[in-house]
Amino acid sequence: MRIDQFTFGSIRIDGVVYEHDVVIARGRVRKRKKKPSKPFREGSRYGTPRGELPPIPDDPATSPGPEWEWRPETVPEGTNGLGAWVRRYPDGTREYLAPDLEHGPPQGPHWDWRDRFEGRFRVYPPGMW
Repeated sequence: MRIDQFTFGSIRIDGVVYEHDVVIARGRVRKRKKKPSKPFREGSRYGTPRGELPPIPDDPATSPGPEWEWRPETVPEGTNGLGAWVRRYPDGTREYLAPDLEHGPPQGPHWDWRDRFEGRFRVYPPGMW
């Protein structure tokens, strides 16, 4: 699956242009239904990322990039408690990427990502969701 182009209000996936929100799951693209999620939005710690998703390594022992440092004592809230990759910014903010690849159902294997704006997200490796 290849995202060829995107602009505000439009995305092209495998040569097909979509002008509505889409969900990509299990190798398929479908229109996003907004109403089912509305009751869960209030009080949720998940939202829209304001930062750019870091590269997700295939091996949790591999750094996502040269500016990332492994911190075994760093345990961001809501992660597996085994440590995290941390990227520090000059303004004092930090970003965390914690592998949780042994997580059982219903979530399954994933990475917990906390962006520098305190947004928290679950990222699933390709083929795992």
